[in-house]
Amino acid sequence: MSPWGKNVNWTDVCIAIFTAVLAVLAILQTLILAKTVEMSRNDQRAWVGAADMSTPEVQWGSRLKLSIPLSNSGRTPARHVKIEFDSSVNPRGKTFKADYRPNADAGPQSVPVIQPGARHYINAVRVQPFTGEEESGIGSGEMLLVVYGRITYDDVFGRNHKTTFAYRWVPALSVWRALDTNNDAD
Repeated sequence: MSPWGKNVNWTDVCIAIFTAVLAVLAILQTLILAKTVEMSRNDQRAWVGAADMSTPEVQWGSRLKLSIPLSNSGRTPARHVKIEFDSSVNPRGKTFKADYRPNADAGPQSVPVIQPGARHYINAVRVQPFTGEEESGIGSGEMLLVVYGRITYDDVFGRNHKTTFAYRWVPALSVWRALDTNNDAD
């Protein structure tokens, strides 16, 4: 006799246990499948970032003009791409902090789609010419000229992503070098 006052039918008990085990296995299989789909999406998604920095000479007394190539190194298109960028001149030793508030030097640019393997160039322009103090400070290494930006976009799976980049001008070598900070992708 069972606690419920009926005779125990072991076949029914085995069927109930088997059904419970199948339900648990189905839940685990669903979780594994969801993780596999997420890994596949991450593998197939768009990855947009600054591909490399052009090496134009900085022209003193004029506006800074740079052409920054963006590249989609992913396997699917990047959609609704928005690029915000700016430049900053700071004393050496001062911690650089990106500021994406709208200003006269930086206007957002947008691109409807960047296909896999494709490049798109953004033209970064500093509206104000360099001051004499900035020119001599950057040339002597006492001040740092930094160009930075933020790229936001959607992948074909409807997920939002962001990439940031920041490069400093090295006058002694006439090249741009990536900063240790503000270069990230999600």
